[in-house]
Amino acid sequence: SEQVAQAALPYKVVGKWGGSGTGNGKFSGARGLATDKAGTVYVADSDNNRIQSFSAKGAFKKVFTFTDAGTVPDFAVGPDGGVWGTTQVNTLVYRFPAGSGTPLTTPKSADGIAVDADGNVYVATSGDAIHEVVRFTRTPTGWDPPQTWGRGLQAPGDVEVSPDGTIYVADTRGAPPNVKRFDVSGKLLKTIKLPQPATAGAGALYGIGVD
Repeated sequence: SEQVAQAALPYKVVGKWGGSGTGNGKFSGARGLATDKAGTVYVADSDNNRIQSFSAKGAFKKVFTFTDAGTVPDFAVGPDGGVWGTTQVNTLVYRFPAGSGTPLTTPKSADGIAVDADGNVYVATSGDAIHEVVRFTRTPTGWDPPQTWGRGLQAPGDVEVSPDGTIYVADTRGAPPNVKRFDVSGKLLKTIKLPQPATAGAGALYGIGVD
């Protein structure tokens, strides 16, 4: 009964924006979504190879364009306000504003991404026999090369850092698909099984949000 009551909470649409297209405020494959502390809304406009930002009411603010990249599946906003985005085809992780340093390189496709309070970057990467989350440790001069951080994954997707510092990873092809929770060292703390059936081919696509 408690679950039914929670499901019946009176949420309602109070505004919307967008539509299909390539102009500012339009989307082709809108995927990642997040807000920063100032209330700015960011959207990964995946098939247009860019990230767009908006006011809380949907007014267009800025576009971050990946000029030499493929699909942009996810992004993260770091503690310093820098915007990070992944490139599923080119295995690169870019940081904006432009000129913020050489892109980081993942072993295989760069998918889900998260940045913790210390500026360390976590990226889900998959391809061939590699299915893991790598960590780029923040240093005074940049970021260290990627180190395997989260193991035991079949096809990692979205990655999110919780306010308590633990990190959640969507395992889209788990048996069944699940969300794994790790501590900062990469130690598995919990596996949350989801109701989707196990899949051997295309996995269940979903994102994570942690309040």
